[in-house]
Amino acid sequence: MFYGLFGVAVLIFYWTLSQPERAFTRGLRRSVLWLVVSGYMLFILLAATGTQPFYSLLFIVYPLLYGVLLRQPVRALLLRFVRTFAGRFVLLFILLWFSELFAALDIADRDPIGRHMIVYIGFYVGLAAVLTFFLWRWRFGFIGLFTTGGLWGLLVERQFAGVNMLLSGDIPGFLTFATVIIPVYGFYVAGPWLMFYEELQAHCRPQNRVYFLLFLALAIIPLITWFIATFILNALGFDTTVLVV
Repeated sequence: MFYGLFGVAVLIFYWTLSQPERAFTRGLRRSVLWLVVSGYMLFILLAATGTQPFYSLLFIVYPLLYGVLLRQPVRALLLRFVRTFAGRFVLLFILLWFSELFAALDIADRDPIGRHMIVYIGFYVGLAAVLTFFLWRWRFGFIGLFTTGGLWGLLVERQFAGVNMLLSGDIPGFLTFATVIIPVYGFYVAGPWLMFYEELQAHCRPQNRVYFLLFLALAIIPLITWFIATFILNALGFDTTVLVV
C-alpha cells in the first residue's frame, strides 16, 4: 500500500510542478505539496520507531523544501553565491552532498556516517559539475528534468538493479523500486533548478535536444569523478567500502 501511495506522489509532483511558478505562491498546488511532504514525514517517523529507519525519503522532502516550499528565505540567503561558475558549483555541491546524510542515517549502525559521507564526495562533485554546466547554459522544464533524473536513477541505482529487474521479468519489483528511485534522482536534478527558476529561465537558451546529453553526462561523469576520488582515498589508505542497501 505504501509504495502505491509513493506512486501517486510521483504523479502529484508532475502535476504540481509542471507549472512551478504556481507552486511557489499560495494556492492548491502548494497546499498539495505540503500535504505530500507531511505524508512522507509521517512515514519516516513511523519507520524510525521500528527496527529499520527509512530516513532516505528525506531525499525527496529536502529538495521540495529548499526548492519550492521554503524557497524565498533560502534564495535570500544563497543568491549571492551564484554570480560565478565557481560559486554555483560549490553551492550545488554542498546542497547535494548534504542530502547523502539521509542515506547514511539509515545504515549508521553498520557504516560510520563520517566515512560514508567522505566516500560519496567524488560522486557529488561530478553531479554538481554536470548540473552547474547544463542548468546555466540551457533552458529546461520540470517534466523533462524530473524524468531525465528519474531515468538516470533507474539505470544506475544499486548497481543497475532496475535494469536487472526488467531483464529478469520482475515487473512488480521494478515498479516498487521506481516509486522511490524516480523522485529521489528526479529531484537531484530538478531541485536546484526549482530554487533558481527565475534566473535560469531568464538567461538560458531553450534547447529540448539537450536532455539526452544531460542524461549521458549524469550517467557517466559522476561515476568517473567518484572513481577518481575513490582511487585517491585508497592511495591515502582510506577505507572506501560502500554498503549497498
